[in-house]
Amino acid sequence: MFCPKCGADVPAGAVFCPKCGYKFSETPGAAPSGDAPKPEEKMDMKSFTDVKSDDVISDVKSGNLLKRIIGILFSPGKEWSKIAQEKPKVPMLIFGYLLIIGLLAFVCIFVGSLINIFRYPYVSLDLLFSTYFAKVMIFSVLKLAILIATPIISALIINSLCPGFKTEKNFGKVMQLTTYSFTPVLVAWTMYLIPFSFIYYLVHFAGLYGILILLMGFKKVLTIPAERQIGFFFTMAGILYGVYYVLYWTLQFVEGPVISLGINYLPY
Repeated sequence: MFCPKCGADVPAGAVFCPKCGYKFSETPGAAPSGDAPKPEEKMDMKSFTDVKSDDVISDVKSGNLLKRIIGILFSPGKEWSKIAQEKPKVPMLIFGYLLIIGLLAFVCIFVGSLINIFRYPYVSLDLLFSTYFAKVMIFSVLKLAILIATPIISALIINSLCPGFKTEKNFGKVMQLTTYSFTPVLVAWTMYLIPFSFIYYLVHFAGLYGILILLMGFKKVLTIPAERQIGFFFTMAGILYGVYYVLYWTLQFVEGPVISLGINYLPY
């Protein structure tokens, strides 16, 4: 275990930090409590998939999902304070948040791509559906996979690096950070319904706002020694958007040659 104040190694059952004197418990010999990091529960496939469809539907119907999106985008400071008090539920983050917003983005990407192709005067309706429909569908699904996979992969990497920063290793909390700070990108991808090239730039600028949101929340969600906070923040931001752009540009590299007739139908 590590001291949440200075990051020093703490023996099991310690009452005070041997380096800075931080008090863990009023009972001598008791296990550290309060702000002290706790051992992370073992992760398996159930940790990612143990969710009931009724919980997801209820969350959407109640408006909690929309409230969370609005809160993260327009008042991130207050929303992070609420998130810090919540018990992380990884399956709900995946199926009740990433998948819902991702599916909306998928529809917008798919419809917007078809509209953009059809704007070419030599593309008839028959040609659109016979030649491009399946290709657009495949690449739209792959883009959906990138949007969902990015916060998950990033959280796995960041969580494995937490001990190196003397930070509590808690995949659920790290997943909260990667998922909610990725919200501007998720929402921005719905703008691809508008078939204009300037949307391409707006979507990528959304990532900058996501980094700002991450900056406002990472200290509230995780217990990080003060001297390691700057390094940990840049590490998280670099991993999150590094994973995103590696996956994104890899798909772009594959997508171009697949689309025939010389139509670069997607500027993004």
